[in-house]
Amino acid sequence: MKIAKIVWFLTILSIVACGDDGEITTSKEILPATIKVEGIESAGMDLLYFHTSDNIILLTVDAPWTISKDAGWFVVSPAKGVAGEEIEIRLLADANLDGQRKGSFTITANSGTYRDPILTEQTFEIRQGGYTGATIVLDGVEDGKIEFMEENPTPETFTVKSSYDWSINLSENNWVEVSPLSGKAGEIATVTVTAKSNSEPNINEATIAITCSDPLNTSNSDTQIVELNQRAYYPIDKHPMGFVLFEDDFSWVTTNWVDKYPKYGWPSIKVEEMEGNSSYNEYGSSATSNPEFYALLTGLGYEVPSTMYARYEGSFKTGNSSTSGYILTPEISTIDADKSATILVSFYGALYSTAAGTTDTVRDEFPVTVEGPGTITQTNSKSIGFIIKNTFGWCKYSFIVKEVTAKTRIMFGDNIKMKHRVHIDNLHISRANDNNPITPQPENILSPLEKDIIKIAVPDQIPAEGGTAHYSIRLNRAWVVSSDVEWLSISLKCGKSTNGSYTNPDKSVRVNATALPYNFSLFKAQANTSGTPRSGNITITVDGQ
Repeated sequence: MKIAKIVWFLTILSIVACGDDGEITTSKEILPATIKVEGIESAGMDLLYFHTSDNIILLTVDAPWTISKDAGWFVVSPAKGVAGEEIEIRLLADANLDGQRKGSFTITANSGTYRDPILTEQTFEIRQGGYTGATIVLDGVEDGKIEFMEENPTPETFTVKSSYDWSINLSENNWVEVSPLSGKAGEIATVTVTAKSNSEPNINEATIAITCSDPLNTSNSDTQIVELNQRAYYPIDKHPMGFVLFEDDFSWVTTNWVDKYPKYGWPSIKVEEMEGNSSYNEYGSSATSNPEFYALLTGLGYEVPSTMYARYEGSFKTGNSSTSGYILTPEISTIDADKSATILVSFYGALYSTAAGTTDTVRDEFPVTVEGPGTITQTNSKSIGFIIKNTFGWCKYSFIVKEVTAKTRIMFGDNIKMKHRVHIDNLHISRANDNNPITPQPENILSPLEKDIIKIAVPDQIPAEGGTAHYSIRLNRAWVVSSDVEWLSISLKCGKSTNGSYTNPDKSVRVNATALPYNFSLFKAQANTSGTPRSGNITITVDGQ
């Protein structure tokens, strides 16, 4: 131990000396370290928001060094080392999907000792931009579409605001121009779309594709599409609004009814045997089954398939139990030649139902289609579907068609292999307003009360041993039939099925279907053993009367 102490003492003596004034001084002064940094400014470094390659910093230092940082979203590597020249320091930041953020790192060099450090430090700020999603906002474009009139179209404008610089690609410039074709990030720019007049009977179409992207990260991009459409050129029909261009209530069907078919009502009700005919108030419209009636239809300009059935009341039924049907109107020849019109189309519709209330449920919508020039405004297409659920009573359905000519025809129904029977009546086409026409809502139609009671081979008096009184009752409302005596009961038949018989205390039967005409009604009288004639009343009530 003594030897070690001597060595330490001698070592100390070897590096100190006495000055002139007797003070002890060091023979060599220890200076602060020198730190030289390349690759980063004294103000710090700005980083992009997304993950990129390493940022290289060159460090030259004449003392051992360490690096400390105050944020966890970036890494500086290596974090310590010894003196050297152009030491590579790598700085890498995580992708920043939030707002702008700041941090810093400090290089510390120690030219002293661990116990007596002499420190030199340099601190650098690190700033990273926040994520900016590429976004384009358009104002003044409804549903991404712009439509121009065919003659002297007014220029249309909309504004563009984008998070990055943007540009426009126009798919077709023969009939339309767009200006400007580019813009700056963050600025609100007004884009003007100018169309030429269309002198052709064809629709002009084009698309504007507006695109922006981060120039340093092209995967961060956005594109907005604006569809351009210009109406085909047809001079405007001069008929006034409301002028009836076509109508048909099918009253000619009843007038031209084929004699071999009976004249009973809707729905098909069996009243008596009809020599093997299974339908008692309708007949097909095919060229083979009814050539006379088919010739009448086609002579009036209609087109129908074999699955279209005429009704004695003066209406049609589309389809049968396996296939739908349609009726295609004549051309709307009342429209001025070589001109176009906006029209309001309406029709009466009702879903087919048996007397017991069974309907066709395979299909949801009844299709209506425009053949030839014209576009339905509600769908901006050639077709529209109507949800028809009403039975035994009419509902009026309407739609608007624009750019219709004298060659246009309207098809009600179609001819696919699907059971969907619909009654239609009262086709009506009138001139509508060319600008912003209003489409009426569906309207339930309450027909005037119709009633008819037919006695079918019934004696004036039922014999004492009892019997049945046969009647057919035609009413276009829901109705109730009741008896006021115990010995006279009621049974209603529709076809071969019983529609109802009374079991309730007031001895009444309600016919729930609206507009249910011609029921085969049986009033059954029990045998009279009293020896005295008796009478009873059958009461039919409609709308409380």
